[in-house]
Amino acid sequence: MRVVPFTLPFRDPAAHFLREISRPANHLRCIERLATLSARQLDALERANEGEPEESADGEADALEMRALFMNARSSARGLARELAAGEWQPKPARLLLATLDKPRLLHRFDPLDLIVHGAVTAALEQLVLARLSPRVHSFQRGRSTLLAQREFAAWLREHARTNPDPRTRGLYILRRDVRAFGDSVPLGKSAPIWTQLEQLLGGQRENPHVAKALAIIEQVVRPTVVVEGGGACMRLRGLPTGSPINPVMVNLNLMPIDARLADIPGGFYSRYGDDFLFAHPDAGAAREASRCLDAELALLGLHAHEKKRRDLWLNGSGRPSPVSDFTSVRETTFLGKAISISGNVRVPVEKLQELFAELERRLRHTIRLARAGSRMSEEDELKLLCSIAADGLTPHSPIVLPHAADLRAEIDDRGQLRDVELRVVRLIVQIARGTSSARALRDIPPSRLRALGLPGLVSPRSAPRSAPR
Repeated sequence: MRVVPFTLPFRDPAAHFLREISRPANHLRCIERLATLSARQLDALERANEGEPEESADGEADALEMRALFMNARSSARGLARELAAGEWQPKPARLLLATLDKPRLLHRFDPLDLIVHGAVTAALEQLVLARLSPRVHSFQRGRSTLLAQREFAAWLREHARTNPDPRTRGLYILRRDVRAFGDSVPLGKSAPIWTQLEQLLGGQRENPHVAKALAIIEQVVRPTVVVEGGGACMRLRGLPTGSPINPVMVNLNLMPIDARLADIPGGFYSRYGDDFLFAHPDAGAAREASRCLDAELALLGLHAHEKKRRDLWLNGSGRPSPVSDFTSVRETTFLGKAISISGNVRVPVEKLQELFAELERRLRHTIRLARAGSRMSEEDELKLLCSIAADGLTPHSPIVLPHAADLRAEIDDRGQLRDVELRVVRLIVQIARGTSSARALRDIPPSRLRALGLPGLVSPRSAPRSAPR
């Protein structure tokens, strides 16, 4: 496996890791964090096995142990720290259960004390990972987000448009990739790349006593013993333990070789959020080389790109056919849920706008039907009521905000789309109030009249185009 050179602000990373997990304050912090979780979060695993008496009894036992843990937090933290410092920590086998969250997932239920250790190990390992994580990674790092990733990509696109003022000379080759079943597909066998990456992160070889001790503790967290049907126990050969806080750290550590390779390609743009990759370059040859590099690095890690989500695009603003056959010509590309044009304008994708307007129309029609079933209202009062419903739906912090409306008000800077959305909202209100969206009705009820009745504007709050991030 290719080693990525890096430097750490720690003279002995393994010793630093061992010191951190041996400090009672770090375990106490994990206990306090667990105590502040909402009841819904604490019950997330319990919902998966409702109606199963044996699992429910286990859940009640865990709840009792959790309460005892909170009541004796300081002594529990000191005891766990002592066990880890002495190398005496022996976790209990985790129980597996199938839960339907965003999709069916195999979850690990850990003993509450072991879950505290997972938190302390995660916090110590996180310091080492963050010290070498690429600035092109926008997940996991404090202060980075999907919005920042989109703005940086949009700023890079605007620079391309500025350096190529003639639209006929513009064009960028875009790669979109993500990993198939990532997390569940990470190899964990003895020869898996993740262990070599951990050795490198800890600053030495397994023969080093500090490194060997740190790796043994981390392996118990990353590859826990699990109870299987019939009462036996085993260790999984593939898949990070869902339900442990260690997963985000290991995911980002595992993908660092890809970050290093793609971010170093001259003249290109690279960004990653989780396992969602984007690479852009004005040269088709460089884009193809990046694609080969990405596939090769994933193969070395025992991973594969999701073929159904693989996109090779030629982004241009004029709709011209792609100069090369293996890239598809597009006017805009989606990135982390937004559509971005070659001129750097960020837009809400069409399918999301359709969802927004379908819900807005449903609310407006339901409201006017109830209003007309009651006392008779003047047209002015009906318009005012409809404008107030639309205003609440388009207000980001409203409890009844429409789907994707927060993006329109806070993140979208494509004025053309914002003007179009404004006009569509006006037409919808007029159509429902008058029963028609004819030009005559729009002359009688112009946008300025609806503005006076409380309908918010989307373009007017923006006094200037969004500046590039510094």
